[in-house]
This record gives sequence, C-alpha cells and structure tokens, in this order.
Amino acid sequence: MWVCRKTHSANVTLSARTVQMTFNFRNLLFLGIILASLPAAAAAEDGPDPIPEGRETPFMKLWNPFKDAGIHGYAAFDYFSSDKSLTKDRHFPGLNLVLKSEPSFGDHVRLYGEARVMAQDLNHSTMPSHWDGRTQTLYEDVTLELREGYVHLYAGDLELRVGKQIIVWGRADEINPTDWLSARNLTLLFPDPFDQRIGVFGVKADYYLPKGFRVTGVWQPVPTASVIPLPSVPGISFQRQLPDMEIENGELGFKLDQSGGDIEWSVNYFTGFNKLPEVNLIVPPPPVTVVGLSHHRIHGAGADFVYIHGSWGFRGEGAYVHTKNPKGRRRDIQTPHAFYVFGIEKDLGNSTNLIVQYYGRRVFHKYETVLGLPDDQLAQYNALFTSQLDTWQNGVSVRFNKKWWSDTLDLDLTYAINFERTNWFLRPKLTYDLTDEWKATVGGEIYKGENVSQFGFLEDNAMAFAEMRWSF
Repeated sequence: MWVCRKTHSANVTLSARTVQMTFNFRNLLFLGIILASLPAAAAAEDGPDPIPEGRETPFMKLWNPFKDAGIHGYAAFDYFSSDKSLTKDRHFPGLNLVLKSEPSFGDHVRLYGEARVMAQDLNHSTMPSHWDGRTQTLYEDVTLELREGYVHLYAGDLELRVGKQIIVWGRADEINPTDWLSARNLTLLFPDPFDQRIGVFGVKADYYLPKGFRVTGVWQPVPTASVIPLPSVPGISFQRQLPDMEIENGELGFKLDQSGGDIEWSVNYFTGFNKLPEVNLIVPPPPVTVVGLSHHRIHGAGADFVYIHGSWGFRGEGAYVHTKNPKGRRRDIQTPHAFYVFGIEKDLGNSTNLIVQYYGRRVFHKYETVLGLPDDQLAQYNALFTSQLDTWQNGVSVRFNKKWWSDTLDLDLTYAINFERTNWFLRPKLTYDLTDEWKATVGGEIYKGENVSQFGFLEDNAMAFAEMRWSF
C-alpha cells in the first residue's frame, strides 16, 4: 500500500520567492482563467439566483458557451506545507482547473472527457518542460493533462469503452490487492487520493448476464506505470525504464462479477506489468551510480466480496501474484506473493461510519537485503518499493467518517499501522460545503516509523494542506 504526502506546521504567508515564477504567455493565460473564475460564483444560502443582465463579469459571459456545451468541473486554490517528492522544500501554493464533459448521441453513444490544468508549485524553481506521450501530459510550470477521454458504446447487454480511462478493481476500502489496471502519480498535490490516479489507454468490454452477473474484459496496449516519490541520495541518479510500446507488451484483465444480491463478489485474472518500479543497477560508480526503475510482467489472480447485513458490512479482497523471479535468485525483481484484506464496516447512525480492516502479505522465496554485498542498498530499495521487506507482513487500517449540519461538514480520519518495523500513517481531513458551489477543505498527513519501512520512508512527506474549491 503506497500513500504519499507531507506535514510540517505551515506559515500561510507566501514568501517573496513567489515572484520567481517564469511562466510563458500561454501559462499566464491559463492561470488568468482560473483566477478569474474564483470570484465568479458568489452564492446565496438557498442556491444562486439568476444574475441580472449587466451584472455578469466578462469571464462569466465568456464561460456561458462552455456551460451551454455541457462542460463542468472545478477550480481550486490549494496550499500544501510540503511536497510529496521527499524533498526538504516547504510551502507549495497551487492552482488547479479540472474540466469535464459527457455529451451523449442518442441511446447508444456517450463521450467522456476530463482535462486538468495544474500549477501545483507557485513558490519554487521551474521544472524542465517535456511531453509524455503515454499519458498525454505536457509537464511545465503549468502542467496540461488529458486525464480521461473515451467513447462509451451501448448495444443491448454489451457495453464497450474505448480510450484513456481509469479502471479500479476491488471492494476493500482504499487497500486493493486486485487494483491491477490503474496507475497513480503519487507526487501530485491533491487533498483527495483518488485525484492521484491517472488514466490508461485501453478497451473495456462489459457483458451483462442474468441474475446480476457480468463478464468484463480489459486490454491495455500501452503499459503505464505509477510515479512514486524518490529520495535525493548523493551519488545516485534514478532513471525510469518503462516497457516498450509493442503489441506483445499489452496488458489483459478478465473479471466475473456478481452484484445486486445480499453478497456481491468477483473473481479476476490479470497479466501485465507491475505498476510500481523495481530497482536495478545500470551504471556502477564512480562518479555517479545510475539506478534504473524498471517494470516486469506479472500474472495475478484475485477475488473480492462484500456482504451487508443491516448496519453491518463485511468485505474482503485477496490476490496471488506470480513474478519473473519465482525462486528469489535475483534481487532486482520482486518475488511471488499473496496480499489479502478483511474488513468490518459499521453504520453507527447519525451520519457516522466506521471501517476497520486487517491486511496482510506473504512473500514467497524472499531475497535477503542485508548480506554485506555492494548492491544491498539497491536491493533494500527494491524490497521497499514493492512491499517485500519481510516474509510476513501484517497491519490494520481504520477509517472514521462523521457528518454534521445536514451533511455539509464532513470529517474523515484514516489511520494505518504496519506491525512489522512499527510504522504508521494518519490522515485527518475536514471538508465544509460553504454553498452548493464553494467547498473548503483542511487536513494533513503524518508518517512515522523506521527509515527502512513503508511509512517511515515517507516521513519527509508529512504535511498540512488546505483547499478552496469552486465547482461549476
């Protein structure tokens, strides 16, 4: 389970370094659109009244054709006290614009698109610009991303979805062993972890059978990997090595799902690439060690279920993963393992909900990481990134949610602890719906534990955050 962020007490007053921004004209235009949108949604307590003629701002008039075309989304100003890239930098104000559209053409064709304009670091040096063809993302001071874009076709009991899309499998809460298909950028600064997911180009077919059964097939021709926070280590340079874009590197997933009854369940199979990187040595020292972050093919089989009885819920999910290192003879590829989650959910009434989950992992033929060999540090990174530091791993996650004031004030607390190496994570988040359009969020993330542990490794990503969002 990878979760990434940072918490240090924050001085919300921006430093003079903010003026160091060096945006080109196009980037300034995007920022201007976002900034202009923020005052445009003054709200009334009973919902926004029609704006009298002549009182619309120039931007609101500019936006009317987009609203008429069915484009919606949100604009947000965010502040994070730290980044999610294991640096010592502090104070990250940012602006994000998300645009969505879902036009339909009759009863059989629907399109969906979601684009993001992200300026998540307005207080530090600029990033090198480059285009990522796999994810359709232009990385600059202002990052432009097509997050999802697909066509959805309906023909009787068959549904077909073609294009860039986010496909999430698994019925457990946040910790999903069968989440094979979805990639994440764990360095993005968003209060909601789901916003870190990135779309993957693919074809998804669902065929609905009687009695709530459904067969799903997924083909992803272009493997896409997750982006994780990496430490800055003197003398070590990390280099991403993504699978070649070839037809034989396509990924396949199949699932049989049953829903609508007292018990909902599914079984699935996946063959594709590990979304998390595995560490290998490219260039030994001196003067700089170049470390590759590669991705090898895996085969996985899994299942999940959920059973609701009154105010109680019971859920579980598990998977077995077979890798290209079945006997543990290599230290640059993860070994086969089983990963499982069992949870109990209770509706406590008064808009209060509690979920407690046990999760575990059994690593087969684990390679040693402390042998006094020259590549020990790399082997340790590999075990850390793929959660294979220990043969048996056990942990508990707790999620508490409470709503007040007609569900306008929402408290969400998430806690997880790994018993091996004693490391833990806490994420409190409080959201208040100021109006139907405006929402304010404050929260934080805390990581603690040994340096060589999942959450201890992320201690520099501890942070406080705040967001003001306008939805339109």
